[in-house]
Amino acid sequence: MLTGFETVETGKLSDNEQRLARRIASRLRAGGRPVLSSAIEVAENLTDVKVRAMISWLRSLGDPELSLIGSSSKGYFWMEYDNAVIKVIESLDQRANAINIAKDGIRRAMRKRAASRAERSQTKIFEEANGN
Repeated sequence: MLTGFETVETGKLSDNEQRLARRIASRLRAGGRPVLSSAIEVAENLTDVKVRAMISWLRSLGDPELSLIGSSSKGYFWMEYDNAVIKVIESLDQRANAINIAKDGIRRAMRKRAASRAERSQTKIFEEANGN
């Protein structure tokens, strides 16, 4: 894991965190309008990473009473209508695709760097063997 990055595993919420996440879902369902992550963070004394982990956990349950949480620049919201669900699924697919493209680019860069280092190492060995 990277130093300095907070680590929160989505599937690893404590029982108390799961209860709190369920309450957050209930409030979103009852509220009828988007709620910013920062408002949830302040109200529940949570970090942004923990809020995202809770929302992800709720969505992963596949429970129509808890999982239909959308998100936009306006915050988290309860998705009452199928067209909203479809749009959020499309958005998540696009984000997942963008993450995979970035991941593949980093892997290619790592392989190129390793190949370049190996080439430089071989050149150095060759030069030393020839007295250069």
